[in-house]
Amino acid sequence: AVVSTQSTGSQDSYARERAETLVEAPSPKFTNITEFSDMLKGSDLKLIIQNVVIGNQVVVRGQHPATVDSILTLLSTFLPHHCVLNFGYLHHYEPCYACRLLGLPLSVHVPTSGQILVLDVMSAVERPRDIKSFGIEVRRCPDLHKLLVPLPKIVDEITKLIDISKSHETETYNTALKAVVQNWASKSISYFLAVKSMIDASSAEAKLLNILQADEND
Repeated sequence: AVVSTQSTGSQDSYARERAETLVEAPSPKFTNITEFSDMLKGSDLKLIIQNVVIGNQVVVRGQHPATVDSILTLLSTFLPHHCVLNFGYLHHYEPCYACRLLGLPLSVHVPTSGQILVLDVMSAVERPRDIKSFGIEVRRCPDLHKLLVPLPKIVDEITKLIDISKSHETETYNTALKAVVQNWASKSISYFLAVKSMIDASSAEAKLLNILQADEND
């Protein structure tokens, strides 16, 4: 009987330790843009990029903070580092004028707006061990969330880089992305400084955009 009791006690101890390990085990993280883009339709990926670069709010909801945070980190690379307003994972909603990138639990309500795009990261597994356990649903309203026509060049350029990243090293993609984002930021700064100095900006805007090799939606 004593042996049996000790055996039962050992099993209970192991079960507790196992349960604690499962609870404390970190959630999987998206480590590169390919893992993320592979879960999306092409149009959804472009819509996400578009909303990030034009300054709309992108909210990523999910039950696993580390997983959500890893997506927010990837999305923040589409912007110059000084333009990133990433609040990380919170348990309450913050308005779009306060932050551009936000992580929330799935249960938190987010207002419906053309300036807010919501991504729901879900898993059928209670404690996912692999990133492939997740699925991503873009909560797009047809009347509110549309791709611009023409599409901003920066959106096309980032999309092409992501396609190329599937056959190149992550470091190559990261370097190319930084160059593309920096070039876009430089053109934006040049445009606003030029417009600010013009007496009649409307008459010279077309010429300015032509010089910068940009369109109105850029």
